[in-house]
Order: sequence, then structure tokens, then C-alpha cells
Amino acid sequence: MLKAGPAASGWSDQCWTLARIGEIVRCRFGVEYTLARLDLLLHRIAGACRSRAARPPSGTSRGSPRGRTSSGPS
Repeated sequence: MLKAGPAASGWSDQCWTLARIGEIVRCRFGVEYTLARLDLLLHRIAGACRSRAARPPSGTSRGSPRGRTSSGPS
């Protein structure tokens, strides 16, 4: 819903504010948050999305090249 922009929700400009997002959350889910709590939740969601995107593909590790089986000189 937020991706569609504020105009899709009835506002005349293209600026999301915490108050507007709070109203969307209240109308859609029936839950009311303070602006401070809503700000915290949005930052946590954004952080979770960033950390998922930063993970390497499964089966690889960040510190070693692919296919390397030795951990040091022989």
C-alpha cells in the first residue's frame, strides 16, 4: 500500500509522513501507534530488509573464496 504512494490513499501530494502512515495502519489493521513507536517500527522493518539483502547466497561464506577447502598452509 505504501509503494503506491500517498495519492493512491487520497492525499494530494507525494509525501509520506508518520501521521499519514499511522492513519493507514489504524484504518487497515485497527492498531494505533504513537508517532515515536511507528518511527521505531519502520526503522526496524527497514533494517531487517537491509540485513536480508546483505546476506551471501546459501552455501557460501563472506570470508573465503568459493570452493576453498583448506584453512591454511599445508
